[in-house]
Amino acid sequence: MCCLSSVLKNMIKVGFGMNSTKVKLKNANILCSKCVLHVLQALTRLEGIQELEVDLARRLIKVVYNDENITKEMISEMVNNAIEIRVPREVSKINEQKDLIN
Repeated sequence: MCCLSSVLKNMIKVGFGMNSTKVKLKNANILCSKCVLHVLQALTRLEGIQELEVDLARRLIKVVYNDENITKEMISEMVNNAIEIRVPREVSKINEQKDLIN
């Protein structure tokens, strides 16, 4: 028990959990497992990503990151760039319209 509390104290000292921000992004253009892979590849390149989850069925991206190095806008741009390259613009526009209706 004593060792566990020591480890937890050391984790806090080196910055685990400090300045962490959690964000959820919905993206209608996540259409397949390749999109998920491209999003994961793009976001893992960012220094400061602590947790990352992409839910294809719900088209939802959850990220916990160090807000000293990364902004929500950077994450959103990385996601859009990772998907936009692979999704035809026509499909992207249709999905944007669906989001506006819902």
